[in-house]
Amino acid sequence: MDCTQAIMWIYSKGYRKIGVIGYSYGSYLALMSVLYLEEKYKDIIHFLVLDGSISDVDEFCKNGCGFLPTFFRKKFGYERRKYKKYSPLTYISRIGSFPILIRHGRKDIRIPFSQSEKLVDALQDIKKNVTFLRICGGHTWMTSRNEIKFYQKIDTIISCRENL
Repeated sequence: MDCTQAIMWIYSKGYRKIGVIGYSYGSYLALMSVLYLEEKYKDIIHFLVLDGSISDVDEFCKNGCGFLPTFFRKKFGYERRKYKKYSPLTYISRIGSFPILIRHGRKDIRIPFSQSEKLVDALQDIKKNVTFLRICGGHTWMTSRNEIKFYQKIDTIISCRENL
């Protein structure tokens, strides 16, 4: 994956504290990139922020809306076993010990809210440090109040991690 390669390249340049952030499909990409990291790189990830992420590709292809389910079906075909291979939930035990912030709109019609709920449940089951911001909106950058709260949470995570 290109993002995984980018993380390893950043590491090769001497950086040892990396935050990974993604929105929508970018959240899926960010999460998969972190899950695919080799063990020696896992300690450089200091936080992960996901906004409206896909966690179960099979469920997403059945219940999602817009171009992404079509993209997945064209890319992987209709074989459900392939969907499991590309679902973050399949690899969730590989996730590091960094804090994770997940935000998702309850009214999201593109990526169902249940995708983040399943991800948060899986992370909590394996005792990971996860914060879940449930917001009223849909699949868009939200109201100013929600944005301020979101960025304050990210700032808190960075502030708590900067001396590690």
